[in-house]
Amino acid sequence: MAGPTEHIALDRALCIGAGLCAATAPRHFVLDADRRSTLRPDAGEPDEDTEDAVAICPVEAISLVPGARPGLIRPPVRSGE
Repeated sequence: MAGPTEHIALDRALCIGAGLCAATAPRHFVLDADRRSTLRPDAGEPDEDTEDAVAICPVEAISLVPGARPGLIRPPVRSGE
């Protein structure tokens, strides 16, 4: 189980929009209009579903970072980039 000081980090530049994270941990992830994963603003602390999403992300765009603030590693990718 995720520790109390771990937070979710999402690299949207790596995301390919497989949707496994949103299906596995819908409390934490949702696909945006560009079909890229984004963190829900009210996601809260990582849990076992988040750990599963980290494990099954095919491009390793999601990680649990000790002591870091939740959020994006890179800014959102805009359509057409």
